[in-house]
Amino acid sequence: MANSWIDCTGCGNRFSSFMQSCPRCGAANPNHNLNSNASSSPSPDLYRKTGSRNSIKVAMGILIGIAIFAAVIFSWLMFPGWSNFFAVTPAPHTIPFAPSAPNVVSNQASSDLTLDQLVQHALLKINQDRAKYGLPPVNLSPNRAAQAHAEDMLSSRQISHWTTDGMKPYMRYTIYNGTGAVQQNVYEEGFEGAEYDQCVSGMLFCTKVDPYKAIDDGEWMFMYNDSACCNNGHRDNILEKSHTDVSIGIAYNDYYFALVQNFENNYIKFDRPITEDYQGKNTRTMHISGSITAGTILAVDVFYDQWPSPQVYQENKDRTSYDQGRLVAVVEKPLPIGFYYNRPSNYTLIVADRWVQDGQHADISFDLGRIMQTEGVYTLYTIVEDSQKDKFQVTSYSLFVKNA
Repeated sequence: MANSWIDCTGCGNRFSSFMQSCPRCGAANPNHNLNSNASSSPSPDLYRKTGSRNSIKVAMGILIGIAIFAAVIFSWLMFPGWSNFFAVTPAPHTIPFAPSAPNVVSNQASSDLTLDQLVQHALLKINQDRAKYGLPPVNLSPNRAAQAHAEDMLSSRQISHWTTDGMKPYMRYTIYNGTGAVQQNVYEEGFEGAEYDQCVSGMLFCTKVDPYKAIDDGEWMFMYNDSACCNNGHRDNILEKSHTDVSIGIAYNDYYFALVQNFENNYIKFDRPITEDYQGKNTRTMHISGSITAGTILAVDVFYDQWPSPQVYQENKDRTSYDQGRLVAVVEKPLPIGFYYNRPSNYTLIVADRWVQDGQHADISFDLGRIMQTEGVYTLYTIVEDSQKDKFQVTSYSLFVKNA
């Protein structure tokens, strides 16, 4: 998440952590920490002004709104016939590059070209940053989970790694037929809550979203101002060498912008989708079969999450990061006769029924029936080791188990 929040020590107002001071009372932000040496990005001075400039416009909007309101009341009392002279007809809302109603870049055919232009710009910024560190570019993934997540953020006007139905990024990635491993960055820009409503109604004079600038700002925040909120997790995600692809979600209207980056590791060309043979409550045999270009499969980790719901979203929406759930099992390859694994105490060790990796082709099957007794989401993380001895995930495949 690119934006975290703090409570003002002066007036208690909640505002973005990257602002230099509270927009309501002007109290200094003790956590303000911009990297003044960052290059090829908006200058630190410019970024310091972003919050204060919006605050000035908000304050001016309130004062002007009060003046107009007083003038209307005075004219209505003193000169009833003049009241129509002061009536203001709101100008129609227009958004550059977003012809679809209601003021939202969406997946509709009328805005596909524009959305594609914005996505290509966001992809360019990512690959420019990767190139600075000698990393290969990532390809654009067709997976739609990032776009669905961005539209969900726009609808709720809430930055979160959870969507409002309670799903984490890897769950929605599976729903949209993702088969690799996925890690997410999210960013928002604009107004929230009552301020957003006042911007829309015209009570406040608010700067409208410039989507290209918002993309640039978001990428700069990830790369150069990420330590304060997120321990450089977003930067590390952009610069992770194992990533092969990224899907990008963008949704915005006049006063709110959402950007989602779902980085993917796609190293397996499956012979068939990851499949499950369900043979009753106690037997759920999983099959992973295909050509793998990353190296040698070491294990398959299985993590558990509770069933997603709006309540789960409400409980987690303000968190600045997400985890993989709770480790419940690790699948290992069979050992030679006479050898055995030590049994761990904090998870279930499962020895695969079949584990063959001949060169680049792998064929693995294992039974998860005894651990999938509780309703919820079970996510399979296939771990590989490459020729440089680096270990990383090549799947994050979620199984949704609902009790009858």
